[in-house]
This record gives sequence, C-alpha cells and structure tokens, in this order.
Amino acid sequence: MENIGLIIKQIREDKGISPKEVYTGIMDRTNYWRFENGMIESYFVNVFQIINRLNITFEEFMFLIEEENLKEEQQEKEEFIKLWGNSDITGLEKLKNKANHLYRETGQIKYLLREMNLVVYINMLMDRPYNKTAVKKIKNYLFKVENWHTFELDLLGNSLFIFDIDTAMLLYRKSLKSFRRFSLLQKTGDEELQLTINLLHRAIIANECLYIRELRKNIKGFEPRIYSAYSKILKKWSLLISKAYLNNETALIAEARNFISLLKQAQLNSTAQICETMTNEIESQIKGKIEVLNS
Repeated sequence: MENIGLIIKQIREDKGISPKEVYTGIMDRTNYWRFENGMIESYFVNVFQIINRLNITFEEFMFLIEEENLKEEQQEKEEFIKLWGNSDITGLEKLKNKANHLYRETGQIKYLLREMNLVVYINMLMDRPYNKTAVKKIKNYLFKVENWHTFELDLLGNSLFIFDIDTAMLLYRKSLKSFRRFSLLQKTGDEELQLTINLLHRAIIANECLYIRELRKNIKGFEPRIYSAYSKILKKWSLLISKAYLNNETALIAEARNFISLLKQAQLNSTAQICETMTNEIESQIKGKIEVLNS
C-alpha cells in the first residue's frame, strides 16, 4: 500500500493548501516534510488532525487508502494468475521471495501467509507433496481467528484445495458469518458465491452428496447484486452442474455449457475456462456413476 504521508501530500497539493497550514501546531516543519515524503511515520492522532485540516472526512481518506491497496492487490493477483497460468516457477519463486522479504521487514503475518501459500502452489507445479509447514501455518491461522475479514476470506479461497473436504467445510461454515457481517466491505460482492462454487466442485469430486446439497442450498439463497450479470450466470451454472451430478442427468450439462458460452461472450475467458474444466470433470464423474449403476 502507498505510504500514508504520500497520499496526504497528494491531497494537500490537489487542494492548493500549503504545508504550513497543515503542520502548524501538530508537528515541526522538518518532520512534516519527512512524513509527507514517506521517510517517517506519524502517530494516529497527528494523522487524524492533519486529515481534518485537509477538509476531507476520515471515511473519504480511508477510501483513498483502500483504493491504493486494492490497486496493489489487483496487480499482484493478475501477476500471480499470469505466472500460474504459464507454469512459471521462476516467477512464482520471485513472488515468494518478495513476500518473505516483506515479512522480515514488517513482521506482518499476512506476508508470511502469502509466502506459505506460494510455497504450496510452487510444490504443485513441481509435482511435490504439499509443504506440511506451510499447510499447518495457514490452517492454524484460519482456525484461530474468530472474526474474519476480507484477508481471511481471500486466504481461504486461495488455499481451499490444500485441505481435506471435511476441514474445508468447517472453515467454510466459519467464514459465512463474516461474509454476512461484512457484506458491504466485499470487493466485488461475488466472493461468497465464488468460494461456495469452488467448494461445491471439491464436494462433487469427493462424491460427498450431503455437502453438495448443503452448498446448493447456500447458492440458491445467494442474492447477486442487481447489476451483477456475472454472479447470476455463475449461480445458474453451478446449480445446473450440481443438480446434474445429484440426479445423474447429463442433459443438464449441455444446458450448463450455454452459460459458459455467455461468459465467453462477455470476454470473461479465464472464468469460462475454469467453469469449462469443472464441467468436463463433473460430466466424467456422472458418466462413471451411470456405468457403475448399469453394470
């Protein structure tokens, strides 16, 4: 995230306010210059007083900080997706080392967990067993935290595949409380649906019909935001593939593929590709079930 002092400097200059009008009575000229240029940090009470002199509300200021944070997160996510899609182990190693450096520099647990997550992904590409230390750190953290926020929800979504289905369901149920409590803070409004669909796929592959029914019920109860055609398509597609699996109805798979075509038309190609892969796997599972029943 961009340094707070740099954001304050940008706001001040945009408003044509002189440094002296801001720092007088709060901090001396030298330290304020160093603060604005990202060389030192300041106490929260000082920051709060400075924000007030910039004629901006605390909520507006926090929005600007979060906006910068989201930009950085989105860039990192896009870089990860590109590296993962290209099986670029060297690139992922660089991301892992960056996370390790940030953890040693700041001591923030999020960077350690990011590093552990990347360790797991790298081991997958190298056909190695999951790193037990990495899995344990992620699992212990998620079970320890009582009140989840966006970071924990993202962490579960990114590491869902490392857990057995029973552990994944326990963590998922725990996450639902936070999804509903902090729904207005969700980045896209689709996080709950996406996580539920990923877990639904896991449940189908594991042939856990009770879990499939539980997840279907949650998906049915999910209300996409009014303008989110993306969520509406995913919801209908996931309900079709899960119903097809439970009832061994291959005809529903063809119907589900129509919604994948809609994703492609909307140029949501990466999502469409993921859905297509899941659909093919589930179709194969259904055919296997039917063969067993007919034998």
